[in-house]
Amino acid sequence: MGCEGVCKVLKLRVCNLVPLLIFAFLCFSCAQIVDIQKGLSFSDEDEIREAEKAAKMFEMEKSLEGKLYIDSFLQEYINGIGQKIAEIAKKDRPIIPFYTFKIVNDPHINAFTFGGGYIYVTSGLIATLDNEAQLAYILSHEIAHVSKAHIKEGVKARAAMLGTLNLAYIASSFLVPGLARLGELTRMLFIYTALAAVNGHGRKQESEADRVGIEYAFESGYDPREIPKVFELILKTYGDPPPLEQFFYSNHPANRKRLEETERIVETEYLERLGGRELRVNEESYQKRTWKVVRDVAILNYESKRYGTAKALLKKALRIEPNDPLSHYYLATVYRETGGSKEELDIAIAEYKKAIENKPDFGDAYFGLGLAYYRKGLKKEAKEAFENYLRLNPDAEERGEIERQFNQQ
Repeated sequence: MGCEGVCKVLKLRVCNLVPLLIFAFLCFSCAQIVDIQKGLSFSDEDEIREAEKAAKMFEMEKSLEGKLYIDSFLQEYINGIGQKIAEIAKKDRPIIPFYTFKIVNDPHINAFTFGGGYIYVTSGLIATLDNEAQLAYILSHEIAHVSKAHIKEGVKARAAMLGTLNLAYIASSFLVPGLARLGELTRMLFIYTALAAVNGHGRKQESEADRVGIEYAFESGYDPREIPKVFELILKTYGDPPPLEQFFYSNHPANRKRLEETERIVETEYLERLGGRELRVNEESYQKRTWKVVRDVAILNYESKRYGTAKALLKKALRIEPNDPLSHYYLATVYRETGGSKEELDIAIAEYKKAIENKPDFGDAYFGLGLAYYRKGLKKEAKEAFENYLRLNPDAEERGEIERQFNQQ
């Protein structure tokens, strides 16, 4: 799987980043061309060492940007799921000393690894899933990329394709401030991960990670029948245009095909193995632990003007926590800003009222309610809502405009 978060660390939009990274990767350094064309040595030990360096730089950049999701209890929950699966995976590649699992605060639906046991999942992916069994499969898929040495082999294979132009230093000097300071192998690993974020690790590797991931999740006690549902959830767009940074990307088998393939694998290879086993799904527990992520990702989608996705996620958050004032407020705002019908405006008003009911000093909710009433032509109700807003925010910038609007009537 890929992660738009990796690409954002490189400070460019994906559409601009991909050609530069591909070019830079293929032309990494004239000084190294002769040696690399003879064959790059990239051992297990190299992967572990360089992945640690790349992960440290990534996390430092994300911390400075405030893009590592800060919730110690949620982080521990995700880490606990991952560690349980990692114990099973260690038999396939025992040289990996440990695995770590971190959450990147990004609305896109992705997960990725630098190799060496460092695995990241976006808040957008966590918010999209419905239960723990589905997340276990995602983590299992990424662990499989590590346990089957896809990153090590991928770096070696792509290094063999290096060209003769020296663009690596040019690319590194303006894409990432810290990238030029890293060693050659770390830069190559970092760039390989960014390429994998856009194009995957290759069809063969992705298919293997799918199959191995199903097995790891099953051996960890999770219900494999939940796995095809992951792709059903990913395929939903809620009327929004798909972002450039799509889950599984262009070189991954199509999500529809992967849905069908995982269904086939589960039906033909796992249903008989289920027997009387009590397998985990943990939907209620997962949703209680992740509802704030759902809300936060919904807000990020609203800010990105992906209103359909924002609306769907806000409704999901409210099904889990019906008294959350912030979810009611943003749902109301989405309806007010995008709704063209009387019914949608009525929903916005009702949602603003629920936000205020659960948080009586919620000034912004009063302001939104006033706008909704004003648009509907209910001037008396609008004035009352605006007065409450100004009472709570006496120094509001909107005071003069509000007073002018209602003094003229």
